[in-house]
Amino acid sequence: MEKVTGPESAIGRYKVYRTTNIYNSLKLDTATGKVTALQIGINDDKSRFEYLVCDKVEIYLDLQIIGRYELYPTGNNYNFILLDTLFGWAYQVQWSTENNQCGIWRIW
Repeated sequence: MEKVTGPESAIGRYKVYRTTNIYNSLKLDTATGKVTALQIGINDDKSRFEYLVCDKVEIYLDLQIIGRYELYPTGNNYNFILLDTLFGWAYQVQWSTENNQCGIWRIW
């Protein structure tokens, strides 16, 4: 088995963030800014699933660098700040158990 070296071996591409909802967490792709919600269940396999909150961030330069994006909680249970650590751009990410209420907006 070949050993992986370099930046990819030191930094994980995906991170999971807690929400105030005990059944839902957010998964961030730190290279693209894509956010999905992970729902856990108690007894029923059907209650465990992943759904899209926002697709990758639309940017001027499509540089997929692991660790580029970070999520930060706000005082609002359903909103996080997504920060582009490369350029300093910030986005409001809203998650919900209702898919049509999820979204992402650039903070100008």
